[in-house]
Amino acid sequence: EPPSLEIQEIFGDGGVGVIGRLDRLVSGESKEARETEVGRSLVISGEYGSAESVDKIVEKRDHADASNLLRRRLLGRIWIVESVQLARSVVDRMPPGLVFLSQDGSWLSSDGGFEVGASSAGVGLVSRHSELRAVKTEQHAIAVSVREAKSELHSCQQKLEGFREEQKRLVGKQHELAESIASSRSEQQRFQRELLAARSQVDEQQQELHGAESRAVEVADAVRAVTTDSGRLAAKISGTDKALEDVESNLETLGQSHEQVLERIAGLRDQLSVCRERVAGLEATIVAKQADKSRQEVESLAAVAKENATRKRLSVATLEVLRAGDRYAEASLLAECSSRRVAVIVGQQLAIRAAEKKAIRIIDCARETLHECSSMSHAADLKKETAMHQRTRVLERLHDDYGIDPMADLPSPAKADSEGNTIVIPEDREELDSQIEDARRKVGAVGSVNLEALAESEELAERLAGLESQLIDVTDGKHSVEKLIARIDEESRRLLGETIEKVRAEFSVLFERLFGGGQADIILDPEIDLLDTTVEIVARPPGKEPRNISLLSGGEKTMTCVALLLSIFRSRPSPFCVLDEVDAALDEANVDRFVGVLRDFLSSTQFIVVTHSKKTMATATTLYGVTMEESGVSKRVAVQFESNASALQTKAA
Repeated sequence: EPPSLEIQEIFGDGGVGVIGRLDRLVSGESKEARETEVGRSLVISGEYGSAESVDKIVEKRDHADASNLLRRRLLGRIWIVESVQLARSVVDRMPPGLVFLSQDGSWLSSDGGFEVGASSAGVGLVSRHSELRAVKTEQHAIAVSVREAKSELHSCQQKLEGFREEQKRLVGKQHELAESIASSRSEQQRFQRELLAARSQVDEQQQELHGAESRAVEVADAVRAVTTDSGRLAAKISGTDKALEDVESNLETLGQSHEQVLERIAGLRDQLSVCRERVAGLEATIVAKQADKSRQEVESLAAVAKENATRKRLSVATLEVLRAGDRYAEASLLAECSSRRVAVIVGQQLAIRAAEKKAIRIIDCARETLHECSSMSHAADLKKETAMHQRTRVLERLHDDYGIDPMADLPSPAKADSEGNTIVIPEDREELDSQIEDARRKVGAVGSVNLEALAESEELAERLAGLESQLIDVTDGKHSVEKLIARIDEESRRLLGETIEKVRAEFSVLFERLFGGGQADIILDPEIDLLDTTVEIVARPPGKEPRNISLLSGGEKTMTCVALLLSIFRSRPSPFCVLDEVDAALDEANVDRFVGVLRDFLSSTQFIVVTHSKKTMATATTLYGVTMEESGVSKRVAVQFESNASALQTKAA
């Protein structure tokens, strides 16, 4: 029986810490090991890198023959690949049972198993539990969402079926409407043809009516002729009566009373009465027949004309209704346009009226001043004329009553003033003094008379016109500026909304990465305008309840602010960023996460970090420090670090 082996003896000092008997394990090759004999010696290369079997790698390092069977048993199905993409590309072509292990710790099995790379050492158990709860909550929410989506899909399918049935019904109704429209159009065309035929028939009936009227005129003429003939017959009968009376008178005068003559006369009279009755009956019959015939023709023509007129009015009314509908639609559009124009015009008119009221107040003040001046001037003229009349009466009275000329005894300055107006000298000295004082008071009350009021009024009117034109320009400019401000506000709201949504999404991702879990969100007040709204940052670190950022600890506040700042940088990258003592409140695990996040931004942003953290300094490409070799003298020291690759190359050389 082969001796016992230990795994430490196979793998040396760096092996795993499991020790046990593997006698039966190395007693011979298994069927599975023989099946993978060919695959173990291969080296796979492709677009995503290369892969090699683990036992092949170990065989290169250790040539011990005693452990070949154990090595093939344990490591024959494990392959080392450079990336998971390479494993995914070759897993379908490999036999079952193989395991592909990538350099980042992820593994992929040809049987379908897959695991993401090893977790960061900085993530604690609490974070894992919180992440597990979050995943379960998210899974439950997703399941609820799936159920809701299925129910919504079912309802949508039902709605779709209803829509399809409604569509079929609407299509049938559309066909019915199309047929109805076609029948209506044919009916309309038939109606138009009937209308044309009715119009032609009305024209014919009007012509027949004119003919009947002409025939009625002829009948009336015939009736009048018969009446005239009857009159002539009556005249003849009256003449015969007169002749008979003359004969009778002659017979009576002559005294010849012959019985036969009398009988003959009586017979003639009877015949005459019979003739009269026949003539009257014939006349009445003719007139009645003609009148009935004319009335019947007129009534029939009137009925036909009335019916045609009714049809014509109906068609005209139908056309008028259609035209009225079109006119109503046009009027509605015009009314809407007019209402908008009226609103604009009303605004302009209000501004113009305000300016007009202001100008009218200025003009009214000027007019009142001018009116007061005119009133004062007119009152002064009236007083002057009154004084002149009074003076004239006094002079005439003195001259007529006493023959005295007072102006002759006065000195020349007292006779006339500088303008040539004669001075009024009343009889009483006290009255003169009182008038002088009264005139002085009135002159003082009137004040100085502005003789340029009219010119100032015209100047104010011109100024008012200029101000009105300026007001119109200012109003137009105001409207333009308001429109521009509204457009800028709308564009600002759109851009701000888009930016906030981007920052919100990036903030949630970066917060979860910096804290190793948890959630964070940016909340805006929907009831306030987007340009004036407040921004509230709510964060939930792993294992804690959601709270406002002001209730977090110092390190949590720092990490949240860093996540917010970097989310803004990701939405709008900046070439430079200065961070001053950002990691001062962070422990080593949080510093590692902070530095790991900063590395993702090095392709677009250069960070200048002021820090005392050794881990942060270790990740810098260039380090600037300040030292004081001499007392009171500061000196800057710059250190540029080599990358890991260049350092390894230097060490190998």
